[in-house]
Amino acid sequence: MVPTTWKDAPRVWIDGVEVVQEDQEQLIRSGPDFDQAEQLRQVIIEKNKLHRYKLNPINKAYIFLFRRHEMGHLAYELEDFDELIKGREQAIAKLRVPRTHRYEIEWPQEWKSPRNYPDHEVPKDIPAPDVVKELKAFKVAEGFQVNLFAKNPMIFNPINLNWDNRGRAWVATSSTYPHIKPGRIPNDRIVILEDTDRDGVADKSTVFAEGLTVPHSVMPVKGGAYVCSTTEVLFLADHDGDDVADEKRVIFSGFGNADVHHMIHGLRWSPWGDLFFTQSIYINSFVETAHGPRRLNGSGIWRFRPETEGLEVFARGMVNPWGLAFDHWGRGFGTDGAGGSGPHDVFPGSA
Repeated sequence: MVPTTWKDAPRVWIDGVEVVQEDQEQLIRSGPDFDQAEQLRQVIIEKNKLHRYKLNPINKAYIFLFRRHEMGHLAYELEDFDELIKGREQAIAKLRVPRTHRYEIEWPQEWKSPRNYPDHEVPKDIPAPDVVKELKAFKVAEGFQVNLFAKNPMIFNPINLNWDNRGRAWVATSSTYPHIKPGRIPNDRIVILEDTDRDGVADKSTVFAEGLTVPHSVMPVKGGAYVCSTTEVLFLADHDGDDVADEKRVIFSGFGNADVHHMIHGLRWSPWGDLFFTQSIYINSFVETAHGPRRLNGSGIWRFRPETEGLEVFARGMVNPWGLAFDHWGRGFGTDGAGGSGPHDVFPGSA
């Protein structure tokens, strides 16, 4: 199958550098070997010029003949051409050696033979989103309403959001989930969404951080944000207050990653200033802290104290804890997304 236009062409990389599609037609008649041959030709031409400058110089009368006693240094300078020619000969010796190159081609999906996955492995016939239909399907309590706050391309694959004290939504997004696809470098983002005209729809989007790997949760604070990112708890600092992270610091690492949707998530403040997050049943975490090692095998809830960077296991159990909330009296309630669904009493040391 041949592309009808070069916009339909496959993606091409040579030695790890992608060739822009507009240049792919030219690539048929060129490439790194052609470039090397052209460099070789140019160096040979340059060497020949240097030879000519020495063999047939201008100002012969002052260099070789009856006036050489007036400007004798010209003859000595002519000898410098030998060193220049020697350098060009060394360059020619390198350029005339064939080099190996790696060509990579990624064909458009419609050109590929379909992969025959078992039916249970890949969802099929997923309908396109219909916002109007979805909004009509909501059953909303009296006095409340639901509207679409933000959508693509403002955000892509949102996983979690928390709000700052300016009423802005900080959203953890991921194009990597559920795993790192071969040939792609993870570039997941934290995006700040703002409704500047207070009409209930985000009209401003700022990329606070990118280059992350599956950030499951984000919690904005003064000077930056805490982030649960795969096996790490990060602090992304914004030193100059421009809503773009300037520094990434790993506070804790060693959390498990056996099941990507079970990894650490759900950052939540308690009324007394501890920051909580959860992990689920297939995760085994072995974390070194300044206060000693901490272990949690399976599901549970972690408690983090930012001032001291203390980390403790607050509670163990549930199957896939999805969230934690506190009432006005500081009592904790955890929800379970699998097995023991429904709210659970959560308190220090509970299991």
